Amino acid sequence: MAYPLYLPERAMKKIIITGANRGIGLELTRQLAARGDSVTALCRRSADALHALGVRVIEGIDVCNPVALERLSAELEEPRYDWLINNAGILVRDSLGTLDFEAMERQFRINALGPLRVTAALLPKLGQGSKVGVVTSRMGSIDDNTSGGYYGYRMSKAAVNMAARSLSVDLAEHGIAVAILHPGMVATDMTGGTGVPVEHSARGLIARMDELTQETSGTFWHANGDQRKCIEIGSAQVATASKWVIPAAEKDHLVIADTVKSQSVVQVWGIDSSEAHVCVPGYNLLVDHLPVADLRAVTEAWISTRHQP
Repeated sequence: MAYPLYLPERAMKKIIITGANRGIGLELTRQLAARGDSVTALCRRSADALHALGVRVIEGIDVCNPVALERLSAELEEPRYDWLINNAGILVRDSLGTLDFEAMERQFRINALGPLRVTAALLPKLGQGSKVGVVTSRMGSIDDNTSGGYYGYRMSKAAVNMAARSLSVDLAEHGIAVAILHPGMVATDMTGGTGVPVEHSARGLIARMDELTQETSGTFWHANGDQRKCIEIGSAQVATASKWVIPAAEKDHLVIADTVKSQSVVQVWGIDSSEAHVCVPGYNLLVDHLPVADLRAVTEAWISTRHQP
């Protein structure tokens, strides 16, 4: 499934992006600036790669700090901005046997409360026709959670999904639309370099923001344009698609098989001839929108990290 190309809008947009110093935020900044938009990049600490883009950078912005956000509102030069993209976030891996409640609270403050704090603080800078994007994750979906683990991250993303939905209702009277955006599993520092190229994901996210209207406000979108919920595909359909990952009988490694013998063994979503969403029950492994050809390398690399179910 190829990521749709976006068509640049004619009018230059004035855009604010949080967490713009690396990963998806940095690439969003790069692509938007390249197409002629005016980007204000927010981050705690800047990076050479960000400064090289020639956009305005405001450092010292901690999305958890109300004092910093109050200062930010005063520092912003424009009276009105077209887009606010809440991208800043963190991921701390955990499992039932390694729970870290302080880390959970930190993820909740940054991932869930952060976008709400930023949006509320910058609301005077938004107006009729403005758009708010909240970069979240399908790992915050209750229906989609079949692999467990990642307690703090999943809970924080479920919370921000609800916050974004409420924002879409409350901001409708101001003519401001809200997009809830899943970037896919992207090859960044957060994922250890596993996933689709960040350029592809950022391009898809920009396309979703371009397409956002009041009619679609408050809906959940994958960067690739898919709005549908994840639905398990039966084994008969799975067997007609290429090759998929299933656990080996001895459960000490993963293997590639031509067919899936039991629906309970593996769940596969979004199948086409080249890419898939794969979740392996019994393992804390989620491979999201990854080329099938890369699945073996990814699963072998994951097993080598000795993550246990």
